[in-house]
Amino acid sequence: MLTTSAAPRAGEAAVSNDGEGPFERLLWWLIAGAGGRTRLLLLHSIRERPRNAQNLSQDLGLDYTTVRHHLRVLESNRLVVAEGGKYGRVYFVSEALESRWERLEVLRTRQLRSRGAKERMMRRDEGTGRESGKRRRGRGGCRTPP
Repeated sequence: MLTTSAAPRAGEAAVSNDGEGPFERLLWWLIAGAGGRTRLLLLHSIRERPRNAQNLSQDLGLDYTTVRHHLRVLESNRLVVAEGGKYGRVYFVSEALESRWERLEVLRTRQLRSRGAKERMMRRDEGTGRESGKRRRGRGGCRTPP
């Protein structure tokens, strides 16, 4: 199973009043981490039209094994449900996620804003010739002779 104690399952507890309940933490864990963009893309595509992994792979231009991996992560965390046989399994957005879809959109917007701020910082640092978050090297570093 791909879940951890830091990432509660979708159906385990109700959302708290502050908007940061177990379900929101689960969404944040799955979206903000590595692979979050791909998972968002898959969730939006499945919600638009339920499909199997092969169709999702072809329609989105993603590698089949990548799609299968992310679908397993989403299914093990109960954000999608599948019906059908091995290769013909069709994926649907779970009721737990569907009823809280607006929270997913809020987190997606927050992530995009955060990503935009990082990109602006990187563009700013490009003008100085250094990478974001890294200190500029002094003259003592290795240099290639002219």
